[in-house]
Formats: sequence, C-alpha cells, structure tokens
Amino acid sequence: MQATARSTPPATGWPTSWSATPLPTPSPAAPGEIVFRSNRADGATELYTVGQDGTGLRRITFNDIVERQPVWSPDRSRIAFAGLRVGNWDIYSLGADGTDLRRHTTDPARDDYPKWTADGRIVFQRGPFDCPAA
Repeated sequence: MQATARSTPPATGWPTSWSATPLPTPSPAAPGEIVFRSNRADGATELYTVGQDGTGLRRITFNDIVERQPVWSPDRSRIAFAGLRVGNWDIYSLGADGTDLRRHTTDPARDDYPKWTADGRIVFQRGPFDCPAA
C-alpha cells in the first residue's frame, strides 16, 4: 500500500477545530521510562521523564527551545526531538539525563517528526507542509 500526503483533513475522523492546549507526548518505545513534553512547571514547553508507574518525574530540559515529539534512541542513551528556536523547527537530541544538547539540522525548511533507526541514526520529515497544530 502506498502512502499519500494529505493537506486537508478527510471528511470524517479528524477534529473540526484544533486546540492550542499542549498535551503530553508519550514515547511508548522506551521500556521503563516514558519521555514526554509538558508546560506544567512555568508555562514553557519542556521535556520530562517518568517511570511507567508514575514515579520519578524528572524535568530534563531548561532552555529556550520549544520541544515536541521526543523519542528515545534504541539504546535509550539519547532523546531526539523537534525544537522551535529562533523561528525555525529543527531536530535536536540530548542525553537521557538532559545533558549534551546537540542541534542536528539548520536548514531553513521545517524539520519535524524525528524517529531513530535501529542503528542509531535520526530520520525526520523536512519541508514546507501544512500542519494546523504547528
């Protein structure tokens, strides 16, 4: 089956309006700990980790980047995410403890939806694409 891009929602199944309310973005691929984004502390969107049982909540970013779509590396040593800084979405990663922030892209096009390959590379979507929840 071939995937096709769609710039407008289908007639059914999609919301008719979009909410600007930030929602946690869980990463189900990581056993033991979940990584997600939230604006729970001070209104700034930051990344957090927490155990699957809800214990051990830990904020791991304290920066001026708006983070979203965090995802664990296959060995769980790093977290990749899309970040908005200086008016542009790029791909970043950082260590699981919140250290060693790295910017992987600098293209003026929008870089979004990072995923890790099994061998530890980051793949992502680039381009101008229409996303009402930007």
